[in-house]
Amino acid sequence: MLRKLRIKFVALIMGVAAVLLTAVCVAACAIDYHQSVDVVAAVLDRAIAHAADEEHLPLEGALAPEGTSLLDGPLPSAPPNGERSGSASEAAPPLIGGPEPEPSIPVAVYRMDAGALQLIPTRATAYLSDETLAAAEGALAAAPEGTRNLGSLGLFYEKRAVRGITYVALVEDAYVNGWQRLALVLAGIQLAALGILLVISVRFSQWALEPVQRAWRQQRQFVADASHDLKTPITVILANTAIMLEEPERSVASQRQWVESTREEAESMRSMVNDMLALARFDEAEGRDATRRDRTTDADAAAEATAEDVRSCDLARIATAELLQFESVAYERELTLTGDIAENVIVHAPEESMRRLLQILLDNACKYTDEKGSVAMRVHAANDAAVLAVSNTGKPIPPEQIESIFDRFYRADAARTSHEGHGLGLAIARSIVHECHGTLAATSTEGSTSDGLTTFTAHIPLA
Repeated sequence: MLRKLRIKFVALIMGVAAVLLTAVCVAACAIDYHQSVDVVAAVLDRAIAHAADEEHLPLEGALAPEGTSLLDGPLPSAPPNGERSGSASEAAPPLIGGPEPEPSIPVAVYRMDAGALQLIPTRATAYLSDETLAAAEGALAAAPEGTRNLGSLGLFYEKRAVRGITYVALVEDAYVNGWQRLALVLAGIQLAALGILLVISVRFSQWALEPVQRAWRQQRQFVADASHDLKTPITVILANTAIMLEEPERSVASQRQWVESTREEAESMRSMVNDMLALARFDEAEGRDATRRDRTTDADAAAEATAEDVRSCDLARIATAELLQFESVAYERELTLTGDIAENVIVHAPEESMRRLLQILLDNACKYTDEKGSVAMRVHAANDAAVLAVSNTGKPIPPEQIESIFDRFYRADAARTSHEGHGLGLAIARSIVHECHGTLAATSTEGSTSDGLTTFTAHIPLA
């Protein structure tokens, strides 16, 4: 499922990027094409206008002798200082450095006379070959006035009638088809950009979906572990029930051991279900807190802080009471149970939550302490926070497993798995501390012998 999600994620990014890049390329090519057409059309328009003006001047020699062209001799030069001479054939050359220099585009200017094209050399800077001219005459005779493209001949022309005379100016269509070269360049750039974006998208998708993948793995592991821990008591209950059904005539008292075994397994199942529900409530509360923090204003935060003062409790008093409760457990296992508890350590947390936290940490310490070992609890205030530390001697936890012990259903090794429990206690403890906006961490060091010292330290904000 995650692989399909990653593929959809990358495909969505690539699709959006491809559409945007294509739109940009098309827009750039369209703009380039229209700008080229505007420039060429302006050049053709000026050429026809100048040709028409010169032809209507009462000057001799306006046209070159029949059968000649500009290529038969050198172009006439302009007089000094850019002054026009009396001959229309002496056109001024293009001005360099002017406000708007004209583009240097070779233009063939013709006058259409009875369907035939006659070159006007005074304004032409190019001419058509005989084959092209013959083909153009037929096409231009039926062509409408205006600016058009003769794609079959590779020409771009303007046809216009001025004072009863039809003029045609032509250029190669390469001057208006520069967008094609631009399109090839942009297509190459787009492909390269999409290739780079593909690599980035794949990496980004892996990074973005890592929390989802981790949550998915944790959820699957949670379901698998819960199913495994529920399977054993259910199997025992079914076996006990089957045994009792085999001899229905026997009294309940005679089958007490099977009834007691069934009750114990049912109690174990109820305990685990309650722990799972507690974790679910903590997860839901954490989600609500995150949403509320995003929406809460400063005034709302102050009001919530005032309301939460009611949830304050004396951690020292609760710790003393719980320490007394575990004295019988320590005595039974020949453990040394000590406490260093300061007075009046008021924390910003519900009393029920603090009681459950202490029970979990003390039970965990007594459970994993070797016989005749020691368990110590310390409660004091430091830096606006209450510090609760529960230590026990025993086999140290490997450094690489320190963080994992807070995972649900996790037991560090075979020795820990052999103890009763479902591996949810420390997960609940951390959830309780996080709900109180505190932190819970574990350290484990080896001692001078094979035993070590494992300490769970919680920092909880003071009221």
